[in-house]
Amino acid sequence: MINRLNEIKKLRKTKKLVAEEELKRLEKNDEFKNKSEKIDQRMENIKKKINQLEKDLENLTILENKFKQKS
Repeated sequence: MINRLNEIKKLRKTKKLVAEEELKRLEKNDEFKNKSEKIDQRMENIKKKINQLEKDLENLTILENKFKQKS
């Protein structure tokens, strides 16, 4: 079970890194273009996604610690 939790954590971290890179790309894009609602909305959605993934990682870490304590 702990191995599965570690796999999920690794996947969440990977998704978070990908989302952060996408956000950086959009922010860089935004510097060269006029602000558009579409880019702003995508950036906001990615920020929300990053926050959710961070919460998921925290919850998985807590769950992993509970399993370790029971073992």
